[in-house]
Amino acid sequence: MNKRQGIFFITLGLLLIAAALALFIYNRVQERTAGEISEKAVSQLREVISANAKAFEKYKTTDDIITQTLQEPQTPQEPDSPEEQPDDEELPPSEYFVPDYQLNPEMDMPGVVLDGSRYIGILDIPSLWLSLPIIGDWNDRNLKLAPCRYSGIVYQDDLVISGHNYKTHFGRLNRISIGDRITFTDIDGNVFEFEVAEVEVLEATAIEDMISSDWQLTLFTCTYDGTTRFTVRCTRIEN
Repeated sequence: MNKRQGIFFITLGLLLIAAALALFIYNRVQERTAGEISEKAVSQLREVISANAKAFEKYKTTDDIITQTLQEPQTPQEPDSPEEQPDDEELPPSEYFVPDYQLNPEMDMPGVVLDGSRYIGILDIPSLWLSLPIIGDWNDRNLKLAPCRYSGIVYQDDLVISGHNYKTHFGRLNRISIGDRITFTDIDGNVFEFEVAEVEVLEATAIEDMISSDWQLTLFTCTYDGTTRFTVRCTRIEN
């Protein structure tokens, strides 16, 4: 090897190192940015969910008052016997309020648009110290912002959520354990609780295996080499 060839290979090596370093820095910046966007979105979504929950409580209370008023006699009279006394327990209290998704399980999940993306709820994984916003539509742009619904609807017990392997997103899914609890809160404030039942690694091409299952909730992300998908299967805990 002559001197000129040696300089060429040294220069090439330095360029490759510089390119790798630039890619590493780019990925770290992108990961940090995604985490900041997710954190901001979660804060905004909690405000929306809280406001919606308060509105529903007000609606339920108003509905109870109207129901009780309609059932009250126009001219109150002293009952002749204990059997004739009104039974307050027969009035439908607010606990009997039926959420929209139970009346219509086929309904799509409500959403709220933040900075151009439609979010459908918040995913909480306490064991990983994660609270993440979930975007309703899956695509490359949205995945860089937050985990996305890949398919399914939580009301029909077939929700599948995909996320990048950023540490601020699904990068720590491989640390999850069987029995860990996960909750999903929709925009209306309905809370769905799940328990991790199984973890598996699927090929990137195994799309049918990913979505065609009996699991009520599935979370998945790419492994670091990008060839397979780390998958978490969950069963729903009935409240």
